[in-house]
Amino acid sequence: MPPANPDAKKQAFFLALGDAVSLSVDCRFFRLANAAGDPVSIGRKRVELIAGFACMRMHLAWEDFLEEVFARYLCGAQPPGGPGPILLQPACTSIPAARATILGGKDFVSWNRKTAKKRARRYFDAGYGFTPGLAAAARSIDTLVATRNAVAHRSASASRVFRLRVQAHLGFIPAGLTSGGFLMKMDPNSPNRRIIEVLALDLRAAANTIVP
Repeated sequence: MPPANPDAKKQAFFLALGDAVSLSVDCRFFRLANAAGDPVSIGRKRVELIAGFACMRMHLAWEDFLEEVFARYLCGAQPPGGPGPILLQPACTSIPAARATILGGKDFVSWNRKTAKKRARRYFDAGYGFTPGLAAAARSIDTLVATRNAVAHRSASASRVFRLRVQAHLGFIPAGLTSGGFLMKMDPNSPNRRIIEVLALDLRAAANTIVP
């Protein structure tokens, strides 16, 4: 039986990205009934909270995409748009065996950008599409990770890194800015698109390089 097609994982990733972005953008129009039974806006705080949750979903989908595609390539799978990677070790006999190879006895591994590139160069000649894909989307990937961490953690480190990403993206740090509020801002370098939409577009481009 041929290895599972990595394109299916890419399409599932695209669907998860689209759902997360749509939820963030559309929730601005969600309504709740007030005491009189009349529909009122859910308010800015709830919109930003939902956007923060959507960011976590995007991050989870991104890491799942990387790991699942990596496992399929380790089994010798070929993408639909071009030749697959040249393996630097014998192909794994099954996807569970490939996952075990990736984990190396651990319960989980990091898929941060630098670690993912290093892992790709270890198993695939020149890192295959992971090397250029992760490099091209580096800014958005780092922004996604920093924002996700700011949502999920209260540490001073997570807050500091998030603020640095905001500064790099906007040129300043707005007072009272939340993670979700940052994602919902219009991107200064991409007119008519919110930051969360730009992040999703860059992740899609990276995924298309990894699975052509």
